[in-house]
Amino acid sequence: MKLQKPEIMPYTDHTDPDTIQKFNEVAEGYDQHFANRFDRAEENVLFDRYGHLLQRADVLDIGCGTGLVKRLSDRLLFRPRKYTGVDASSEMIIAASKKHKLGDLSIRTPSKSPYGSSGFAIDDMVEFMWAQPPASYDVVTSFYFPMNYCDQAPREVYEAVAHVLRPGGHFINVMATSRYAVRQSHILGAANLRRYFEPNDYYLNDIRGYFNTIAIVGFNYFIEKYRRWLNLCPQVVIEAMFRFDQRMGEKSGAKPYFYGIHLQKPPLDYEKTPLDM
Repeated sequence: MKLQKPEIMPYTDHTDPDTIQKFNEVAEGYDQHFANRFDRAEENVLFDRYGHLLQRADVLDIGCGTGLVKRLSDRLLFRPRKYTGVDASSEMIIAASKKHKLGDLSIRTPSKSPYGSSGFAIDDMVEFMWAQPPASYDVVTSFYFPMNYCDQAPREVYEAVAHVLRPGGHFINVMATSRYAVRQSHILGAANLRRYFEPNDYYLNDIRGYFNTIAIVGFNYFIEKYRRWLNLCPQVVIEAMFRFDQRMGEKSGAKPYFYGIHLQKPPLDYEKTPLDM
């Protein structure tokens, strides 16, 4: 099917562009804000799709916040070999370090943990990646919209991710769509989102040349309007509803609140096609 041109401009007006300061202000209560059954179910459904890629891998989590990917990956049977989280918000990183008992925060050099060279760093995620040796990680994760918030254009982020990924490595990027602007449940307002992701030529052209697209999967199509009721249900019921919502949403052609974008850096023996040029 031929991709359509963007129906909306991919950038928004920045009525409140100081996103780092906003995250500093909400860091103390950030985890409590998302501790309800609905958000935890959403996290679990998202992680169930991508968590297997993190097992026994060197993982870089860009825009890591208080360490969601670290918390979720700690429950894997085979945990990541190394986990590094980086975020520009110092208060979010301090909260992550306390929660996961990793101290001695640094800039561009993650702190050491008793379990290996894992830790957190305070830095702009693109600058951090360029400061790392090339081909340092097997997987890069970006959960819950760092690329919607950051100053850099998407292609600048993809280029930096390609720098730190090993050949054949994976980039799991979760980005909000323009529909997310009406979501009432998020801790920051939509004005902080600098761009939205729509699966069209605008973004796919940015990806080409750096990654192969494995899958672009939508999440949370209709279920948000039942949030208040679902918060009273057992976790397993909410997760089943999320999965049902995903299947029905894809069939309906509706726009989801966000996409999971699974990209892979070509392996060394990959032969480029004209689409990659």
